[in-house]
Amino acid sequence: MERLSCRLYARLLRLYPAHFYRRYSLEMQAAFCELCQEAARQGGVWAVLKLWPPLLADLVLNSLAEHVTGDDPMIRRWFDLTLSLGMVCIGLSVLPLLALLIKLDSPGPVFYAGAKLGKDGRPFRLLKLRTMTPAREVSQRQITRVGAVLRRTYLDEWPSFLNVLRGEMTLIGPRPQSPERDGQGPLTAKPGLMPALLRLHRA
Repeated sequence: MERLSCRLYARLLRLYPAHFYRRYSLEMQAAFCELCQEAARQGGVWAVLKLWPPLLADLVLNSLAEHVTGDDPMIRRWFDLTLSLGMVCIGLSVLPLLALLIKLDSPGPVFYAGAKLGKDGRPFRLLKLRTMTPAREVSQRQITRVGAVLRRTYLDEWPSFLNVLRGEMTLIGPRPQSPERDGQGPLTAKPGLMPALLRLHRA
């Protein structure tokens, strides 16, 4: 099933503009195939099939946005600001409830600010709602009950729209880099809040 999914996904990537396809398709295909293999190991065919509904929604949204904005930086920035401002305003209406649930579920801050590298290696803090228990060692952190729901519904990503408003990210682009780049060169474009493959670029 995972092989069929990989072939189908490779064809669907043609929905993107030619310049985007040439730049990101190989990375996206490799990441998706890796995700399919992991899902198949953990849950079989059903786990692979569950990847498709959010993936298809993401493909349609991102490919449409790429066709609208293209490579024009002014149009892209206008698109970033308009959509991000709207999402921030919508998110503010549910933030008090989410903050209360996070605090009741586990001690620690409401927000998580992870160190990331943006275009040309510029450092910034990627904002998210906290979904894990606080601990000094990464290996000791665990996903909280509320955090699991936030991740499944992608609500934990909402604060990252503030990174877009601040100009540190764009709506669509490569995933932000970790400070430990493992020999990778710096990004030549702004990292994306909604990378072309949903959840594969998750911080």
